Amino acid sequence: MKANSVRKISIIGCGWLGKPLAIHLRNAGYEVMATNTSGRSDSELDSSGVKICSLKATSEDLSFSDDAVFFCDVLIINFPPGRNEEKASQHPLQIKLIAEQIRKNKIQRVLFVSSTSVYPDLNTLVDENCEAPPVKASGKALLDAERILRDESGSKVTLIRFAGLIGYDRLPARFLAGKKELKDGQSPVNLIHRDDCIRIIEKIISRDAFGEIYNGVCDQHPLRADFYTRAAMNAGLPLPEFLDLPSDNWKIVSGEKLKNHLQYNYIHPDPMLLI
Repeated sequence: MKANSVRKISIIGCGWLGKPLAIHLRNAGYEVMATNTSGRSDSELDSSGVKICSLKATSEDLSFSDDAVFFCDVLIINFPPGRNEEKASQHPLQIKLIAEQIRKNKIQRVLFVSSTSVYPDLNTLVDENCEAPPVKASGKALLDAERILRDESGSKVTLIRFAGLIGYDRLPARFLAGKKELKDGQSPVNLIHRDDCIRIIEKIISRDAFGEIYNGVCDQHPLRADFYTRAAMNAGLPLPEFLDLPSDNWKIVSGEKLKNHLQYNYIHPDPMLLI
């Protein structure tokens, strides 16, 4: 199957990123089906021509209201693990159930939206070849989910590891405004705007870039104290106060592979220009 023969795309996970992604891909000419957990119709999706499939999920089972969600040329899996350890541990189990459906329905192309939280803070530059194990429960769950999909789905899986998501109603100014005695002010931040996430996913599909691992992250990595102080200042909020201490928990995530492979230029390369 050639990339230009892709017609049907299904998206499991239609939240903050998934919903505008579904609308964007539909407007680009693809047939799109997206899942939600509410079971209710969505006027924006309906008016865009995106089909809705209801999803009920537990660690033991995934129930879809329409099996056609797996009758697609490309399947995008886009729901994160929970933040606490118990909820995070359910995520690989749910991904395993999806992997079984991928194999059963012989879906050839899968895109899994992961996170740069799979990389620990190594106080250095990290790229897609980094094999150091994550520390946080969510990072461990995502890495397990990645392995399950690649090993058990029988599909060509691309893992897109996005940095911290910002844009629109995710306003960095609110994250740390007014907080005191904050650590790691000298750590570089790894962020990406939602607009770039959507266009990167579209680029992966159009270029048939499956079977890859990519990091999605802004070109620039300002210091945490500089970024959040300016964000609060520009928003007229109380400034955060950082301890004057060196940072020993940081990483700079490299996005060079994605830029080179996909010939992608970021819409928003510098987070400091977004605040």
